Amino acid sequence: MKVTRNNVWLGLSGLIALAGALGAWHWLNGPESAPPAAGERAGQAWVDAGFADADPASELGRDGSADAEGVVAQPESWPPLPPLETPLADIIDELSERARSGDADAACRLAAELLRCSVAKRSAGFAEDMEHQLARQNSTPDAMLQTIARAQSDAERYGSTCEGIDEATLASTFDWQRQSAVLSPERRLAFALYPALNRRDFLSDYERWGEYRRLALPWLEAAARDGDPAAIVVLARIYGDHRQSAFPAPPFRIRDDEKFVLHAELMDRLGLAIDAVQTSAASARARLSAQAQTRLAAQIEDMASRLSGPLEPDAAERVLQSSLRAANRPEDCAPPEVQ
Repeated sequence: MKVTRNNVWLGLSGLIALAGALGAWHWLNGPESAPPAAGERAGQAWVDAGFADADPASELGRDGSADAEGVVAQPESWPPLPPLETPLADIIDELSERARSGDADAACRLAAELLRCSVAKRSAGFAEDMEHQLARQNSTPDAMLQTIARAQSDAERYGSTCEGIDEATLASTFDWQRQSAVLSPERRLAFALYPALNRRDFLSDYERWGEYRRLALPWLEAAARDGDPAAIVVLARIYGDHRQSAFPAPPFRIRDDEKFVLHAELMDRLGLAIDAVQTSAASARARLSAQAQTRLAAQIEDMASRLSGPLEPDAAERVLQSSLRAANRPEDCAPPEVQ
């Protein structure tokens, strides 16, 4: 049975105004990701270019087992992670040491905690800015008051464990995201969808954007070749969704009709039929040469042979949501029974 979800593919444009300040909150805690604000587009063109020759395996080793400094990690048995809601300052040294030594769950937890602290700080700043704006107005719109209240609530709730965490530590979030993804392939989709990088001041994170550029697409394509449905959806979005009014995760686009049609066809075979995708894919297919279409047919059959078949509606819904939810939360980093 096919699941039609145009709203998943197209229903994000109404969040643009709020996304500049609270976009990370939606990526972190909601099933759908809010598009970046217009001001975040400055570095987009650079990120869009040059992914084709990335080869993370050349430096990380074919098994990908290297830590943030490139040191090969040896598998170990690790104790349970510290309890959730523990102040991060109390456990950051332990988590850092374990993550550097190859504990994938510790790297995930550290990245997730730091990202949550960044979201809390951003929410607090947004609420303060909105209050200043409100003070200069003669009226007090209910929607603005509700937005301020929500941002303050988010800042209080998710900043409760962040006391003592400075800017330099928050700036290391991407490195721990990367370490978690290197050590734990199932977390690479989250890394690709939302890297903890500065999209407003692109040059400030130039080197890390380059690292992201080197890793994200090859990891996604490897997952898709292995039959990961969410990676297939994300790649269809990367290669085929080039609207200027919305930028759902991940933060780069590469126009490629052949690869778009490939992944759109695989979506269809998985029962992930989205009208907008099918319509765009039909137009893209019509633009391909006969030689390209022959080559494409072979690629489709090869990759389709590794799929498990059409998904049940509930499973299809989960895939679509996971293709948009972009960050691991602290509670996602280890099984509940050990938290």
